[in-house]
Amino acid sequence: MGSSRIARFQEDGVVDQNRSECRLTLVERHDMTFALPDVWRHTTDCGSTKGVHDDESTTVRLGLALLLAAAVSLLALVRGADPAQSGTGEVILLNEKWVCDEAVDLALVRVVMTTEEDDAISLANGCTGNIDRIEVVTYTEDGVKVQNATAGVATDLEIGSGYIYCLDHSDGSHQDGIQAMGGLRITFSDLRIACGDSSSTSGDGPNSQLFIAQGGQGANKPDGIVCDGCELGPYAAHTVLQTNSDNSGVSNSYYCPDRTPFGGWFDIGSGGGVTNPVNSGNTQFSTETCGAFAP
Repeated sequence: MGSSRIARFQEDGVVDQNRSECRLTLVERHDMTFALPDVWRHTTDCGSTKGVHDDESTTVRLGLALLLAAAVSLLALVRGADPAQSGTGEVILLNEKWVCDEAVDLALVRVVMTTEEDDAISLANGCTGNIDRIEVVTYTEDGVKVQNATAGVATDLEIGSGYIYCLDHSDGSHQDGIQAMGGLRITFSDLRIACGDSSSTSGDGPNSQLFIAQGGQGANKPDGIVCDGCELGPYAAHTVLQTNSDNSGVSNSYYCPDRTPFGGWFDIGSGGGVTNPVNSGNTQFSTETCGAFAP
């Protein structure tokens, strides 16, 4: 498995002395390195205001998010991605959470969250089956949340490929690329997760690329929640954080270090309760590759 190759975009921010103007220009580069697009966390005032969703900022965010989604999907074909899909349907939503609570067989789920302060995808009780590809761009909360309700949890679900990009987060949010509070036998394959902020310090910014820990109303511990063949970006507080779970983790994946000065990239947290963590066949990206994830 080689390093991923996706389109990279560059911001050209031109600001006057009063920081009253900021021009955003999308420039598609052709080095095709695995990099988080340089539009990460940028607003119309060059990032000096965070968490404010005014009309102009929202328009810029939406345009960038849709361009990103289209570019990455196109480049997956350019890279020679297998066009074969078993799913037959598509779900495409803007500023609306998608809830999976029944058996599915889908080719694509794409959710873009520019202003709605909610998780992009929720995997709930009754969700089972196959999703060939997910594509998430969010400026607010989690990319994917695996729920844990007293009624039951998502079980026996395969997600075949895709990406989760967190380009910003709501003020005070505890943002994860994926947070699994419950679930049974859920596999995320060939997923690229980039939820981090290079300007944040430990204890600030996004929490993790992947967070697996029992939560919610507590029907079960997460069991068999695995990211296989994934690519996990830098600058979250934790690349992977895991507590109170069984048979879960990361395999055959590439990863970047996180911002927490202890625990390592695969952090078994102080909460304990982890049985048979999955951490096998994983390789750290080069410093250069990780550094290219963010501006």
